[in-house]
Amino acid sequence: MNFKLVRVVLGRLILGLAGILVIFVLLELGLRLWGGELATRSGLPVGWLLDDTTEWLPDKDLIFVRQDVKDNILSVSQNPPEKPLILVLGDSFVQGNTVKPANRFDSQMSLILQQRGLDHSLLNVGTSGYGVDQELTLLKQILAKGITPQILIWTFYVNDVFENGQQPTFTIDAAGNLEPLAGSKDFVYQRQSFYESIPLPAQLKNQSALVMASLHFFNLGILQQVPAELRTYHKKTPWAYQKMELEIRAGYELAKQYNFQIVPVLIEPQLDYSTDQPVQETQNEVGYINSFLSQKPNYIRLNLRHMRSLPAYQPIFNQIDASDPAVFFNTPSLDPVPYGYRHFNELGYKIFGQIVAEFVGPLLSQKP
Repeated sequence: MNFKLVRVVLGRLILGLAGILVIFVLLELGLRLWGGELATRSGLPVGWLLDDTTEWLPDKDLIFVRQDVKDNILSVSQNPPEKPLILVLGDSFVQGNTVKPANRFDSQMSLILQQRGLDHSLLNVGTSGYGVDQELTLLKQILAKGITPQILIWTFYVNDVFENGQQPTFTIDAAGNLEPLAGSKDFVYQRQSFYESIPLPAQLKNQSALVMASLHFFNLGILQQVPAELRTYHKKTPWAYQKMELEIRAGYELAKQYNFQIVPVLIEPQLDYSTDQPVQETQNEVGYINSFLSQKPNYIRLNLRHMRSLPAYQPIFNQIDASDPAVFFNTPSLDPVPYGYRHFNELGYKIFGQIVAEFVGPLLSQKP
C-alpha cells in the first residue's frame, strides 16, 4: 500500500472539509450580520415549521396533519360508533387549542345535547392552519374510510381565503372545475421535508441563519402554485373566492351522496382587526363568504356581539355571565395565552357551543 499517497489523499480531504466548514461559518456570520429577514424564521411567508413531529406530520395529501387527528380517524374507522356521529371540521377555532378540551365549543355543544337526551358520538378534526382546501381533502379521506357522519359542522373564517392560495390541495382547471393537487408538491411540504433532512437538532437548526436562508428558496414555490395577484398576503382575487365556493359546493355534493347534513358556521372577527389586516378587507371577505353560505340551510353567522341584541339569542346570553362584552383573549382575567383577537376564550366558546346546539339538536333528533 502506498502510504504516502494515502496521507496525501487524507490531507487533501481534511483540508477540503475544513474549507467547506470555513465557508459555512463565514456564510452563517455574514447572514447574521447582513441577511435581515432572509436569515430569520419570522421572514418566511408561512413562518411556522413542524418542529415537533410527534404532534405534527408532513402529509402527501394534506400538506401537514396533526398526529392526534390521524389517530382519532383511525380509531373511529376501526371501531364504528353505534350512536349518530357529529363530525366537526375547521381550523384553529375548532381545534380550540387556546382552552382545555372540555371548554371547546364542540364539547360545550355535546354536553347540552346529552342533557337533552340526544345521544351521539363526536369526532373533532379541526386543525390549526387549515383552509377549505385541506378541510375538503380531509373530509374525502374520512368518508373513504367508511366513516359517515349524520351531521357535519363545518366552520369558516376570513383567513380561509388566504389559506386556499398559500396551501392549495385543489386548483381550478381550464373548464372551471376543481382539480386535485398533490400536497407533496406544495412548497410548505417540500420545505418541511428539507428541514427534517438536515441532521441537526431542531433547536440548532432554528438558530441557524444559513438554515433559515435555505428555507426561503422553497417559498419561491408559491410563485408556481397560485395566480400572481395572490402572492401577497393581503391581496385576494376572484380566483381564491371562486375556488372556495367550488370547494364548499363539493362538500354539499358529498353530503347528498353520503346522506348527511351540514351546519355551516361563519365565524366573524368580533373586534377591530386592524392590527392583523385592514378592517374593510375583512368586511369584504365576511360579506363574500356570507353571500353564498347564507343560501344554505342551518347556516350560522356567528357574530356574538350582534347575536347578543337579537331576540332569538337573548335567552342564551341571559343564561351566561356575559357582562364582559369581550369574548376573545383580550382581558387579563381571560388571557392565559397571548393569542390576540383571533380565538375565543372560555366564555366565547361556551356561547358558541350553546348556539350551535340549538341548530344541531333538531337535526340529531331526525332519523338519518
